[in-house]
Amino acid sequence: MTNPQIDYAAMAAQWRAERETTLKASRGELLTQLRALGISEVTAEYEGYGDSGNVEDVTVQPAEVKLSEALATEVGDFAWSLAYHHHPGFENNEGGYGSLTWDIAADSITLDHAESSARKFGGVPSDYQAVHDWFDASKEHLALFTHRALRHHTQGLFDAERVFGLTLTNSAGRDIPVRWIGEQHIREDCQGRIPSMADWLRRIQPEPWMANGHSDRHVGSEPCGDPRVAWAYEVAAGRTVLGLKDWMAARATQAMQGA
Repeated sequence: MTNPQIDYAAMAAQWRAERETTLKASRGELLTQLRALGISEVTAEYEGYGDSGNVEDVTVQPAEVKLSEALATEVGDFAWSLAYHHHPGFENNEGGYGSLTWDIAADSITLDHAESSARKFGGVPSDYQAVHDWFDASKEHLALFTHRALRHHTQGLFDAERVFGLTLTNSAGRDIPVRWIGEQHIREDCQGRIPSMADWLRRIQPEPWMANGHSDRHVGSEPCGDPRVAWAYEVAAGRTVLGLKDWMAARATQAMQGA
């Protein structure tokens, strides 16, 4: 059972903030070194399984520029840390894989989902980044893979269409169904399946506070809260024939006179 004395959400937020600070510092240091070498782009391929993993390959453009072993290791470590920061838990069990592409001139980084979309549907990764960021936005609240319960399911696909529309026009001029992009994202994160919302909800461990539903008790005969409720109450009781706007104005005048 969850220990009620421990605020796990606060702990996760603290860890995430600390990682962001570390990653920001590493990114700045590496950016300076890579620009000094005249590098325009870095690509790092990573994979993980069985609760561990590593960066398979680091390549740069122009290809004739060679990284020292130490710098290549630093870039690989940064890529792995950034991938884990954005997709925590991807290396667990059967694992996952992906790539990081870093535009050095623009200091812009795209991760595997957007890269995968570009390979699958054409265009460039940035065509799809907003959709993938939307699916993963819940990581802002919980930096664990269980954050996916919010949108990584069939209902999330319908919600994505409401947010982005039924299709997205990529830079190649092709209309791509947003559902295709969402299905690709969810399958890559959920071991090839698209779960339903019920699949996630059934696995939530019940806590007493979740089932303590009750109605607020209001003492007295007068309604409170929303003024529209109070107005409707007086109309029903035959106390006023005024419309809502005039009734509220008259009530405000009475309150000022009584002050």
